[in-house]
Amino acid sequence: MDRGVEVFVGSADFSLEQFVEGFVRRAFSSITDGMSLDYFYATVIPQVSSDLAVCEKLVAHVHHPFHWELFMGREAPFLLESCRTGGRYTIKRSFDKDATQHLITQTTSNIIQTHCRENSYLPSRVNAFYQSLRV
Repeated sequence: MDRGVEVFVGSADFSLEQFVEGFVRRAFSSITDGMSLDYFYATVIPQVSSDLAVCEKLVAHVHHPFHWELFMGREAPFLLESCRTGGRYTIKRSFDKDATQHLITQTTSNIIQTHCRENSYLPSRVNAFYQSLRV
């Protein structure tokens, strides 16, 4: 089994809330205006993996609620703009830099309240990922 998965699933002192906060903080510190969405994920997934000592496959497997809260939700702090060529998306900040800390806290809270409850998306995806490694 991948050591990162053992740390994530088996560690008594690791929490899903810490994972969410770490992912959100890394996303906010990594995003620059005009960055492509593909480049964002190619960069942030390995960084979150390294920051939190979890495997990249797990980070990629559970990225959906982060994508929604960062880019798609009604209060999303970043906007996705479609490129005219290639169908790719670029990221644009939709807030003043002075609001960054407030938005990190708000985004983290939204994900925890919506996606971290027992039997909700994140715990279910983590459990499914862990179970797939046991096969």
